[in-house]
Amino acid sequence: MKLKVTQEIAADAIMNTDAHVLITSQTASGKTEAAFLPALSLLSKKPSKSIGILYISPLKDLINDQNKRLSSLLKYGNIPVFSWNGDVSGSQKQKVLEINQGILQMTPESLEAMLMVNSQNAVRLFSDTQFIIIDEIHSFLGSDRGGELFNLMVRLERLCGRQYRRIALSATLASARSVLWYLSSQTNRKAILCKPRDEEKDVEIYLHNYTIPHEEEVKQKVEQEWQTFLYDQLRDQKRLSFATAGKKQNQLPMR
Repeated sequence: MKLKVTQEIAADAIMNTDAHVLITSQTASGKTEAAFLPALSLLSKKPSKSIGILYISPLKDLINDQNKRLSSLLKYGNIPVFSWNGDVSGSQKQKVLEINQGILQMTPESLEAMLMVNSQNAVRLFSDTQFIIIDEIHSFLGSDRGGELFNLMVRLERLCGRQYRRIALSATLASARSVLWYLSSQTNRKAILCKPRDEEKDVEIYLHNYTIPHEEEVKQKVEQEWQTFLYDQLRDQKRLSFATAGKKQNQLPMR
């Protein structure tokens, strides 16, 4: 399997440094694999005695989607992927506590509930965790939830007596600097940015105008022309198309 540029850069940062890592690149660029595969490779050399990776997501729907994706990706490696939230049954949570290996997916609220209701479960599950992976980090920035998540990470580290490496993922960021500060705060590690250079491209904008006539036969012909044009331009491409409709304005005579 050939790695994408994002994955190559992230693999080097995660496997060859001990820094926190911010992975930012466009959608469908392989950020999930860029974070998990190097982290799991390190864990294969030095297995964790508890959950190896704590995955934090802003949404349960995203957790469900990533659970299917990671389970499919890791099924041949016999690496379990678990979720822990209000929708998970007590028997399934007990199974997580008994197996206590692999990847555990949570929202900040689920982690807070665990710390408040039964902190001993948190100690048991995360006593030897190596990585915290935060997905969609931009959704946490500048919000109460972001502050809550930061406090939870610090509380968990103090409770378990260790510092975790933090890996953040995002396709949309206004300021990478603020995320790097967020990742490195109250730790003895720096945070480094992983972003492909080839994403720093000029934006190409095309403007096309079609006038739809009133005559039905001619109108159909013109509509067919612009539909064919759109199909040719958008087929097998990642582009945004904006359509506007305007009325011809009557011009006032010049005086």
